[in-house]
Amino acid sequence: MPTEDAPPWRIDIAFLLNNNDLGFAQSARRHRIGRARVESVLLSHTYVEIEQGGRRRLLWVGADWSGRRLEVVAVIETQRLIVIHAMDARPKLIRLYAERFNRGTH
Repeated sequence: MPTEDAPPWRIDIAFLLNNNDLGFAQSARRHRIGRARVESVLLSHTYVEIEQGGRRRLLWVGADWSGRRLEVVAVIETQRLIVIHAMDARPKLIRLYAERFNRGTH
């Protein structure tokens, strides 16, 4: 985590996509959300950091290219971004995203 006075680092999603550094875990396919929809959300929305089970995760909530609102969760592993969850956005995650975004943890 960055210190209070250091600016938070950002992930360049377009760079990851161009270099095939974006992976999808089997769990990300559970709700049958396609890769193009997920990539659309990653490219057009800002992520917030959350912690689950003692691990830092990145959360995006936003509409894909068709207007479908999705929640996407990813982890960073060995210089790669791995999407571990993607589904239609639930109210609980929309609220969590909004709280973190408004707090400036993005």
